[in-house]
Amino acid sequence: MQKITEGFQFDNFIIADVMNSNNRPKVQENDNCLFLPLKMLQLECYITSDERNDFNILPLIKKTDFHLILIIFSCFLIVFE
Repeated sequence: MQKITEGFQFDNFIIADVMNSNNRPKVQENDNCLFLPLKMLQLECYITSDERNDFNILPLIKKTDFHLILIIFSCFLIVFE
């Protein structure tokens, strides 16, 4: 992680946020990049039917423990999971 920090000249707060998975989702604009720590969601669909064979799709969105961090530069993207 130290080599990545030095190579891309990240601020210390970006590395701290990458290492801390309890951060809230946000968008942070820096001098040379956009920083987006995100929480991933899971979509589940349940299909039900009634006596007339009418089908209904019930979507259910669940919060997961997975985190996704995007660091967007003008010409490339770095992703941490």
